[in-house]
Amino acid sequence: MYPEDFNGNSLNQDQADYYFNQHPAALFNRAIQGSYVPGSTFKPITGMAALASGNLTPETRITCSGAYWYKPYIKCTGVHGSLNYYQAMARSCNVYFQEAARRAGIGFIGMTGHEFNMDAKTGLDLPFEGAGLLPSINWQNIEFNRRSAAINRDIDDQLDELEEEYGALICEAMTDQEKGRLEREWNSKKNSLEARRRERLTADTTWRDADTFNTGIGQGYNQYTIIEMAAYVAAIANGGTYYTPYVVEKIFYPDGTLKSEHEPVSRAVDIDQWILDVTRQAMTTAARPGGTAYGAFTNLPYGVGGGAKTGTAQPGRTGYIKNKDFDGLFICFAPAEKPEIAFACVIEHGNSGSGSAGRVAKGVLEYLFIERRTPDEG
Repeated sequence: MYPEDFNGNSLNQDQADYYFNQHPAALFNRAIQGSYVPGSTFKPITGMAALASGNLTPETRITCSGAYWYKPYIKCTGVHGSLNYYQAMARSCNVYFQEAARRAGIGFIGMTGHEFNMDAKTGLDLPFEGAGLLPSINWQNIEFNRRSAAINRDIDDQLDELEEEYGALICEAMTDQEKGRLEREWNSKKNSLEARRRERLTADTTWRDADTFNTGIGQGYNQYTIIEMAAYVAAIANGGTYYTPYVVEKIFYPDGTLKSEHEPVSRAVDIDQWILDVTRQAMTTAARPGGTAYGAFTNLPYGVGGGAKTGTAQPGRTGYIKNKDFDGLFICFAPAEKPEIAFACVIEHGNSGSGSAGRVAKGVLEYLFIERRTPDEG
C-alpha cells in the first residue's frame, strides 16, 4: 500500500484493481471483515456447551484412540488415551471434542456460541464489519429453507420446460402409438427429476451427526471474524462479561475540549460461573508445559502465565490444497490470574496455530509483559 496513491487524484485502473477489485483487495480489513474457519480455537465453546448440557463434567474421561468412533471417523492429531476436560484442552484432542459435541448437541452449541455473540457483528466502531456464521438451529432453519426454495424452484423450472417440450411434441404426434411413447418418455423424465429433487433436498437441507462433530472441532460451517474471536476469549478471561470492542475512546475539538467519550457497552454472558471458571482453567493448561500453546508463554516472567487455544483450520477457499494447506489460529489471554489482555490472530496458509499465529502471540505477550514494563513495574 502506498500513501501517495491517495493524494487527491483519481486512481488509475491498476491502482483501483489493487486496492478494491482483486480478491482479497488490499484495503480488505482481515481483522474485522475476513471470515475464517476457527479450527480448534472453537473448542472452548463446544466444551462449555457440553458442560451446560449436563452430559459432561470436567472430570469425565473420554478415550482417544486416534479417530472418532462414529462415522465418518474423523481423525485426531494423535492417540491421546484417556483424557478429562483439562487434558483434552491442553492437547487439543479432536476425539474428545467430537464426543463433547455429540453429548451437547448442536442446540446447546448454538446457544453457547450465541451468548458469546459469535453469530453477529460485535458492534465495533469501524465501518464494514463482517459477521460470523454460527451453525445454530436458527441458522439451519433459515439456510435450509433458502436452499429448499432454490432446489424446488430449479426442479419446478425444469418440469415446466419438460411440459412445454413434450406438450408440443404430443400435440404434433401423428399416431396414438407415438403419443403413448412420448407420454411414457415424459413421465420417465419427470420421475427422474422428482428423484433428483429428493436427493438434493436430502443432501443439502439435512443436518447430520457428522455436521455436529465437525462443528465441535471448529470445522464445517463455522466461520468467524478475528474481532469476534477476540471478544469471545475476552469474555471467558474476565469471568463472563461480553464487552463491545471499540477503537476510539475520546474525540476532541481543535481547541482541546472534549467532544465525546466512549461509554463501554457490556452484558453478562448467560453461562454458569463454574463453567466459565473451569474453561478458563482448562485453557491455562494449554499454555503450560505439554500444552499446544506453551511456546508462546515460555519467556514470560514468573507468575504471568495465561490461557490459550491453538487452531489449525482447513478453510476450503480458493488457493488452498485440501489436506495440505491450513490457516493457523491462536487465541489467548494473560496474565492467567488477573487477565489484562485478550488476543486473537490468524495467519493464512500458516499451517499450524502454534507455529504461525502463536509466534505472533509470543511477540505481543513478550512486548507487553517484558519489554514495555520497567524493572520497577515487575
